[in-house]
Amino acid sequence: MRADYRALKDFPIGRLNQCAEGWRSLADALSGQVADFDRTVVRPVDDPAWRGSGGDAARAAVHQAGDRLGATQKYVDANAVLLEAAHHGIWQAGLPEPEMWATVHDDGGVSFDHEPDLFPWDRPPIVRMMNAQGTVHKLLHLADVVDRKTASLLWHPPSPSVERIPSVADADEHLRQAKIAAQEVVDEANRFQPVEEAHTDTAEQPRGDLTATKDDEGLRVVLADAAGILSVTGRPHGGDHLRHWLRSSGTTKYVSPAEIRRDLPLFEAIVQNALRSAPDEGYFDTGWQNTDVQDDGSGATQSEDWWYAMNDFRYRVLGRATRADGRRRTHYTIGVLKPYVFGPPRGPIKVPYVDIEFDQAEIERLHHVGLARNFIIQGLSHGVE
Repeated sequence: MRADYRALKDFPIGRLNQCAEGWRSLADALSGQVADFDRTVVRPVDDPAWRGSGGDAARAAVHQAGDRLGATQKYVDANAVLLEAAHHGIWQAGLPEPEMWATVHDDGGVSFDHEPDLFPWDRPPIVRMMNAQGTVHKLLHLADVVDRKTASLLWHPPSPSVERIPSVADADEHLRQAKIAAQEVVDEANRFQPVEEAHTDTAEQPRGDLTATKDDEGLRVVLADAAGILSVTGRPHGGDHLRHWLRSSGTTKYVSPAEIRRDLPLFEAIVQNALRSAPDEGYFDTGWQNTDVQDDGSGATQSEDWWYAMNDFRYRVLGRATRADGRRRTHYTIGVLKPYVFGPPRGPIKVPYVDIEFDQAEIERLHHVGLARNFIIQGLSHGVE
């Protein structure tokens, strides 16, 4: 059985905990009963005064009853161990924190209900979206682990019509297997800790702290022309992002990671490597990493459009691999994040067909004087392979 988010999102985790506590209380009570039975019944009947065939029969019946009670206690203990581990596994993953602008669909995919425009610089929505998506993948994976490890070991008390009661040896082995399975669930759950990763490496630049000059206003006009040149020379994203920066709204721009994969072979290779490196079954997460649009060896630009649009950018690939009927499927999500800013130590920018180089410090001033405004680029896409 494979976990289904539609069922899990409404799963009564509190009731699972109550169930585990109920079995634990029963196991503890039975443990006391086993000890009392041994002290008040088994030991007295083992007294040598009980002789003859009647004594032997009484001892045999008492020992059989004691063994059945002891075996039952171990099976109940095993159920408590398994349900405690199941509760820990599901609880540890948790459910994604609700966002007013996001939806977690029945298939477990996270998407924007609408694309928020403005937000704290160090907490863009894509960071929270990827954390939420990671939580969903962890939950689904841990639900699979819980089901696979514990379901077959849960004990159902026999009906009165069933004559054979498992032996103490059978019960000992069952309890041993239950403890192993439970520990595997707990160990898997403990691997995952909630993480909030903000892009603190790019600090928010102050705005309005400098006064605009005629040179600044002239540079803004030139850069507006440069944005037009980029757009008509096959660099639409580059032109669009520069134009958006000059409009000073500060609202975010959304890009498609799938489109970036198509245009940047290096990024496609990064994604494929993340998928190949994923476990045969289970959750995986690259964390936020950085890459750019240039070849590792030659330094050649793979896409001038994306170079002008983002140059380098952050990405995160996460998901889970499942196996059913001998086939492996990998459900994954890609997040892309880029603060669109200018300034040293970045090198000068040269616009195609225009023999002008723009100094990063001069461009950065436009944000400070209020003639432009930095913004966040972000994107989200899902896939199954």
